[in-house]
Amino acid sequence: MIDTKAIEEREAKATPGPWTQEAWLEILKSAVQADVNEHDFNKEAFRILADWPTKEVLQDADFIAHARTDIPALLSAVKEKDAEIALLRKALARAAHVLTEMADGAGVTAEEHDAAVAEALALTAKVKP
Repeated sequence: MIDTKAIEEREAKATPGPWTQEAWLEILKSAVQADVNEHDFNKEAFRILADWPTKEVLQDADFIAHARTDIPALLSAVKEKDAEIALLRKALARAAHVLTEMADGAGVTAEEHDAAVAEALALTAKVKP
């Protein structure tokens, strides 16, 4: 199960953005340059750095930059689906209760039957397809 509360807490602590690919690339470039400066790298390392950022790094930076808006949207969608699931569970529980009463010969009245069906239909109608 996804710990949405923990994700929400991390999201709330993050800077508001907007986050951009360029900002993340600058952070990554600074980290790489600091590493190069700290160690005695050869000319090959500098050649690789000259070809940086790679396509993959750009794609990663784009993914990271979009997380600022994607994560809140996903959390909202999860909450919406959880609410819909709760409605469906309630409708199923009500329908199961009526069916059990009918099977036990408890004499479910037509009104009780119709009310249960109407409630189940109303609840399921609130769920988006």
